[in-house]
Amino acid sequence: MRAYVFTDRALAKHAGRFVWLAIDGEKAVNAEFRRRYRVPAYPTYCVIDPVSGAVLVRWVGSASVAQLDQLFGEQSAAYERRTH
Repeated sequence: MRAYVFTDRALAKHAGRFVWLAIDGEKAVNAEFRRRYRVPAYPTYCVIDPVSGAVLVRWVGSASVAQLDQLFGEQSAAYERRTH
């Protein structure tokens, strides 16, 4: 995902809207993150509200560029509606 999906130019338009964060769930230091955000499997992608810290959407499993583009677009629109 990191090498082929996230680097695709189709996702570049979302770069200013989201912060990309990768957590190594195998490391003990990240156990609290796994518990707080209920990571059921790898990979799991979360869109987290920057104010409340709540998970707005969770995607478990790999995703294509088109799927992530749609997901990020929908989340951006939903967030804009909530904040305006």
